[in-house]
Order: sequence, then structure tokens, then C-alpha cells
Amino acid sequence: MEREGVTEAGNRLLRFNRDYTLVEWSRSATPDLEAAPGDPGRFDLFPAVLASARFSSGRRYWEVDVTDSVSWHLGVTCVHSPRQGCVKLTPAHGYWSICRLLDYWENGEQRRPLSVDTELAKVGVYLDFEAGQLSFYDANCMALLCSFDVTFRSPVVPFFSPCMGVDSTLRLCHY
Repeated sequence: MEREGVTEAGNRLLRFNRDYTLVEWSRSATPDLEAAPGDPGRFDLFPAVLASARFSSGRRYWEVDVTDSVSWHLGVTCVHSPRQGCVKLTPAHGYWSICRLLDYWENGEQRRPLSVDTELAKVGVYLDFEAGQLSFYDANCMALLCSFDVTFRSPVVPFFSPCMGVDSTLRLCHY
């Protein structure tokens, strides 16, 4: 079942607000016991959720509020990328993303630090499917954080992960 903003492919330990534009992980969260365990389309260990929209053409831009999260991952993934077990967030595994794990990082084949002058509050993501470009911006000043050049071979879908271990919230604020 798809909802506005995200799908039911999220990890069972994540919680969502009423309009499904906010995802959070909390140490006090109660697992969604009605969610189907073992579903290969659902993240089982990695605390992530997919957006409801799939993109196979065109240009798209969205923003994610990361203010209330000290640890997160966000980006796009192929619709058929692996979601079970230990998920490797690399382009070779169908994931293009950035993250904050104490510092800010680009998740390429090798993780590289991002040059960020101030703490990010909102991250802008720009996808040009035909041109094969995925770019991440500091949405407050539109400074480019990093870009991936890629030939997408299948539709892609945005994903969001408030990391485990600390209370963490991500909000989709422009989609």
C-alpha cells in the first residue's frame, strides 16, 4: 500500500507521522508487528524507508529536513536493489547517497568526506534521470555538496534513513 510520501517498505522499527512525511527512529519505538516480516522489498535490518514515487524519466527535486537528526542517510536507490541483511550503500549495489555519521559523507564506492561549513538543516536532492545526474545541496543556501554521474538502468526511488542508536527524525518538506 502506498501513502503520500513513503511506502510500506520501511523497517518495522520506524515510526511515521499521520501524513507520512516524517520518519523517526526512537529507542522507545514499538515495532510495527503487523508489517510483513521477511518481505524482500522491505528493509529488515537497515532502518530505512522508500518514498512512494518511482522515477524512470524527467527531473525531480525534493528537500529533507535533517535538523532533528544527528545521524542519517538519504539518497536514491534502484527499485530492485537489495534491502535484506546488511545493506551496502554504494553505487555498485544500486544506492547513491550522502550521510551524517558524526561528520558528513558522500557514499560512493569509497566513502569521502563532504565539505560542509555549517551544520545542515535541509538537504536538497536533484535528480535528472536522462542526464544521469544526482546532486545533493545545502538547501538553505543551495551550495552543492556532491554529485553522482550515473547511467540509471532501472527506475529509482528516494530513500531515507534515520540511523539507529540515537533518537533521529527526518522530514520530507518539499516533494
